[in-house]
Amino acid sequence: MNLITFNDDEIAISYKNKKKLLRGKNSFYIGEWCLNKKNFFKKKLFLDIYQYSNLSKKNLEFFYLNKVYRTVLDNLVKSLNKYHNKKYPKKYWEILIYRWLWNYILHLYARWEIAKKVIKIYKIKTVYDLNFDNKSFIPDSTIHARDIMTTAGNNYWNHQIFINIFKYKYQKKIKIRKITLNKNFDIAKAIASLSKGLKYYNIFNYSYNKRHFFYDISLNNKFIFCIKYLFKFFFKIAINIKYLNLQKKDNREKFYLFKKSNSKFEDFLNLSLEWNFPRIFLENYVKLEDIYSKLNWPKKPRYIYSELAHNFDEVYKIYLAKKKLSGSKIVFFQHGYGGYFNNSNYYNIFYEKKICDKYFAWGSNLKEKKVVNTNIHYLNSNKECSYNFSEKKEIIIELYDFNEVPQRTPNGHLSSYDKKINTINMTNNLFINLEQNIKKVITFKILNQSNKKIIEDSLKSKFPEAKFLKTKKRTYYFINKFNLQIHFFLGTGFFESMYLNFPIVLIYDEKLLDKLDLNFKKMIQSLMDVNIVFKDSTKASQFINNNYFNIKEWWFNAKLQKARNQFVEKYCDSGVKFFDKIKNYK
Repeated sequence: MNLITFNDDEIAISYKNKKKLLRGKNSFYIGEWCLNKKNFFKKKLFLDIYQYSNLSKKNLEFFYLNKVYRTVLDNLVKSLNKYHNKKYPKKYWEILIYRWLWNYILHLYARWEIAKKVIKIYKIKTVYDLNFDNKSFIPDSTIHARDIMTTAGNNYWNHQIFINIFKYKYQKKIKIRKITLNKNFDIAKAIASLSKGLKYYNIFNYSYNKRHFFYDISLNNKFIFCIKYLFKFFFKIAINIKYLNLQKKDNREKFYLFKKSNSKFEDFLNLSLEWNFPRIFLENYVKLEDIYSKLNWPKKPRYIYSELAHNFDEVYKIYLAKKKLSGSKIVFFQHGYGGYFNNSNYYNIFYEKKICDKYFAWGSNLKEKKVVNTNIHYLNSNKECSYNFSEKKEIIIELYDFNEVPQRTPNGHLSSYDKKINTINMTNNLFINLEQNIKKVITFKILNQSNKKIIEDSLKSKFPEAKFLKTKKRTYYFINKFNLQIHFFLGTGFFESMYLNFPIVLIYDEKLLDKLDLNFKKMIQSLMDVNIVFKDSTKASQFINNNYFNIKEWWFNAKLQKARNQFVEKYCDSGVKFFDKIKNYK
């Protein structure tokens, strides 16, 4: 069997070369992420190695990956201090690199396990190699590294990792065949095109003495909040946007110090790190230090707050790390669904909680020392009084079209192919079984994480008369325009609607999520008992047919509201408003 790990519509090689590769019946793609939209559902073209399981070794993966994270972090702390001639503690460097490091380990391990399973199941004779230079893949920043690894349609990093794995571990078993590239193709330019300019701001600083610095936070009616607490809190008001001028030269040979381990994966990870580590922490780190020294941001904040900036905003991260060393407290706000997974929410909010001093979590579910139980701070729960059914309003069906790029191992997780198939089938079953007068008032909203738009195109083909809403706005912004929401994924939108007390139905497939904790499973069952949650989309359609014109009576009945209130208290609103906690901090 011959194995292809690049895209089926790859522009790096000629059409003639591609035809040669695919001429035989014994050539297959390593996964569905290599296929274009036209070929995506042709299962015979790729190797199907993912098999869902509740009891597989995926339950132990997080223990192992956490161990790898700690080891590599220790190595990087030593390496970076030596490279930059510094003596910063681990907590400093971890704030800067934690997001990149976790993504790197997670994606590398997924591909390592995919390669291992492919070799175990199939007799691979040849793997085709585009013969790229590893150095072409060096990322500029954390967000550039993420986009190199996960941008749908750009499969070059995946190909390079798989080729390196096969060369490193399986070269004695298989033949690596190099493919001639088109002369006008430049892999370095293709990778560089994914890099976003790194910007930072001077800010309107009306006082250096404010003890609370809100850098990045969404608030319901922020203006009123700012006026009310003007003399206590400091909010970032960005002015004079600037961009980092990053150099592309590489000066990193053998910068990373590590010892050989007993694990082949860890050795491979260590060997690969040198060309996966972002320039912003190495060659361009001096510029980051220089920019920090010139910032007009608060000099001695007691508390620093953010929602998302601590993940990808490199200037903010060095500010955060420096102030942490000076005694400032770091506070992160929950910014999406989470807090209900097994194993300490390892694949969700684990590392954010790990590096901050306080973590403001939605609802009362998380019981940890550094967790502050509060509410979804950017929503106004008083909106519940405004709900009113109208035959002029519609139903909105919200769907996620997830990225095809593999982010989990094949050891019990669902493949992106099966996620899409499951979502399409559940949606089809629902729509087909709805009465015609209800079908007419349905609008689809697709949250596309993929540029292939597999789910959207499938639905448009199946239901050509269906309406689709094109917007990047979250649904809560225009929630009053609809009588009912229908969701097919247990994501942020579901928690927002439950909090706002707007009618919603969830068609629920647990396979789409990582392992849930037992308490949350019990809560889901209580929502099934009052017909908020369904596991069968056909039963959901029957319920909607029978109850749509009495949605308000169904939603606001006492039994449902009791179940909804219990859910909200646990996962959306503990009853404590976040600013009531913050304003007492000294």
